[in-house]
Amino acid sequence: MPIVDPTDFVKGLPSDDTPIPPGDYVVKVADIELRDGKKAPYYNIRLKIAEGDLKGRTVFDIVSTSENARWKWSDFVHAIMYVKPFDPIAGFDDMAKAALKCGGFWVELGPEKNPSPGDEDRVRVLRFLWKKQAKMAQLNSDQDVDDEIPF
Repeated sequence: MPIVDPTDFVKGLPSDDTPIPPGDYVVKVADIELRDGKKAPYYNIRLKIAEGDLKGRTVFDIVSTSENARWKWSDFVHAIMYVKPFDPIAGFDDMAKAALKCGGFWVELGPEKNPSPGDEDRVRVLRFLWKKQAKMAQLNSDQDVDDEIPF
């Protein structure tokens, strides 16, 4: 194991640990892994805010593959535009590659009660907003069509 010098930790770049305000954000998947959970495997996802004043800030989310959480992992794969049928566990590798290549998608961030007494509440992904994303894509494609009409 390498020797660690604790004084090196104060030399790094300062991190912005101010809370991220609730709202809708465009994010990209920075990392995703499949982990074993108590009831079912889950996706551990690290997201980076891709636009706006908070660009580059990190948000973590957990998406269970259990049948009870099907709504959430279904929304996640819709958000990354992964539309081919797949097993959420056996097909993880292909889906993860698609998630990492995805240009960005909308999420709604909101507060989550911190279970540790005395600790601040934290921000988490409340919903993957793939319907908002689809609507915006439709609006953009409608604008493209209108641009081609000569006047």
